[in-house]
Amino acid sequence: MTKSSLLLVKVPDGYAQEREYILRVLLQEWLGQQIAIERHAEPHTAITVAGHPARHLRIADVLFQTSSTNWLRPPSLPARPLCWWHVSQELPEARVCDSGLPLLYVPTPTPAPVVRWDTDGAFIGFDLLGSCFFLLTRYEECVTADRDAHSRFPAHASIAYQEGFLMRPLVNEYLEILWVVMKRLWPFLSRPEREYRVTPTHDVDWPAVGYYVPWSLVVRGAVGDLWRRRSARLALQRVRAKVQADFSIDPANTFEWLMTLSEQHHLRSEFYFIADHTAGIRDGVYTLEQPFIRTLMRQIHQRGHLIGLHPSYESYRSVEQIALELHRLRATAESLGCVPPRWGGRQHYLRWENPTTWQAWEDAGMDYDSTLGFADHVGFRCGTCFEYPVFNLKTRARLRLRERPLIVMERTLFDYMSLSMTAAAEVLCLLARRCRMYGGELVLLWHNSYLLTETWRQIYREVLRLLLEK
Repeated sequence: MTKSSLLLVKVPDGYAQEREYILRVLLQEWLGQQIAIERHAEPHTAITVAGHPARHLRIADVLFQTSSTNWLRPPSLPARPLCWWHVSQELPEARVCDSGLPLLYVPTPTPAPVVRWDTDGAFIGFDLLGSCFFLLTRYEECVTADRDAHSRFPAHASIAYQEGFLMRPLVNEYLEILWVVMKRLWPFLSRPEREYRVTPTHDVDWPAVGYYVPWSLVVRGAVGDLWRRRSARLALQRVRAKVQADFSIDPANTFEWLMTLSEQHHLRSEFYFIADHTAGIRDGVYTLEQPFIRTLMRQIHQRGHLIGLHPSYESYRSVEQIALELHRLRATAESLGCVPPRWGGRQHYLRWENPTTWQAWEDAGMDYDSTLGFADHVGFRCGTCFEYPVFNLKTRARLRLRERPLIVMERTLFDYMSLSMTAAAEVLCLLARRCRMYGGELVLLWHNSYLLTETWRQIYREVLRLLLEK
């Protein structure tokens, strides 16, 4: 266990809650240091180490200099095009994804070099803290009005996509810059070690596609099997499961297969269940009271995997609806003796509104969310592959709820982005390499109903192999 140091942090006036939040996430939670925060009259953040007052680190302050009238308004967004910094020329030991690093918030004029050294310490000439705050809180999603057909903020509307860094965990890169500078100033500092891990998650939208499903949907699915998927065998399996009323032969019943594969790789899968049905879109039409669902949940728990909540389509703006659905799932889990150590999950269709949905999850009593990945493009929506506590930009409060960002969804790769397996493999290897670089968590979403054929099961095997390959 590493021994932490006490960092004395002095910050400018204004945005006290926002400043404390980002300082505690970066310095305390992620770098493992203790911090004491106080205000000063200088226009930058200053850090010293208790007992070592001779050296200091100063960090430029830009975002938190925004006037209250412009906060959460377009003038507070990063100026475009972004400045790019050739990190390797100044900090060759910094672990970054590429030698060129985009800088979100920089003073005017931009300092050169970006990191300046003197006899007393160092100055980081871009707003590292404000930039991390911007990404972790999804600030731009409270400002930019773009939404897709499902009322989701699309990847193409994000600064990360437009400026070409969505595939980089930029917050982790900024954290490395901060740590390298701190280590040069105070070589005795140490931080906790992190280990890369892959977390397979499975939204249970359609636990079956024949067994209990209405005949109209079975027939429509079978037609799709014949015409689009060119598989008479799959169509027959679907119909047979319906006729024989047998869940064990339903082609979407891939749960045992998924758990076995996870166990072979020493992974623990998470299965997120729908607990109610709201308007807007047709989902798996099952209920938690159905015996086959209860048996499935019990089997998941007995094998050491986790259950979680998959709130329904229209729930993302309603604390009452999310609380109702969590209550139903919790009651079912308690009756079956399969309560997880933490309650988490993901919104149906990745529908999420900032900060409404986070606050609804908090108020409902959820422990963690894993909704935040873009539906239309894989990558680092939150700028990080670390779990972290979230912040409500409207109430200006840190929440108990934690976010575990979603990095890859299979539908994103193969439907939205229309990648071939070869192209998808390159993307997956890149994402895995970058998560591994920082000892992060690669959260993967793969629906049980996306494994209807042996071809897709083989693709999933290959995906796990690529993500776990060293």
